[in-house]
Amino acid sequence: YTPRTAHNATVCVRIHRYSTSMIHKPKDVLQALKKYKKQNDELVICFFLDDTHSVLAIQEYTALKFIQLNLADIFVPALHAYAKAVVIAQVKTQLKGEYVPTKKEKMLTGAIVKAGCFLGITCVDHIIMTQSQYYSFHESNVLTYCA
Repeated sequence: YTPRTAHNATVCVRIHRYSTSMIHKPKDVLQALKKYKKQNDELVICFFLDDTHSVLAIQEYTALKFIQLNLADIFVPALHAYAKAVVIAQVKTQLKGEYVPTKKEKMLTGAIVKAGCFLGITCVDHIIMTQSQYYSFHESNVLTYCA
């Protein structure tokens, strides 16, 4: 664990190394997130993928209230893992019902895509999971890709 502080919330960061998992669609991410569904903290998980979408590493951010990520939180570890792609997953266990991303979440996703284009790292998806459902930027055709 590497504790840090962000906006009055203690954030614990964990990096795992993986070699067998692959992510091709949101259901693959949701399968990996099942174990987090019952916890009370907010959670952001970054999946760092190679060019075949095998998981190279996973980074977790947990906080009691909310997490404010910046692009360095995503791309510095992605570069260290030699990732070619990234999937961002947020777990919001306090929310129920249909979820619509906020303007801030849409702006963050757009910034992730643009920064990834510059660095050569594709943002495959940004998934937000609540207690009862999930929202996928990829499935909603909101993600734009590098030209």
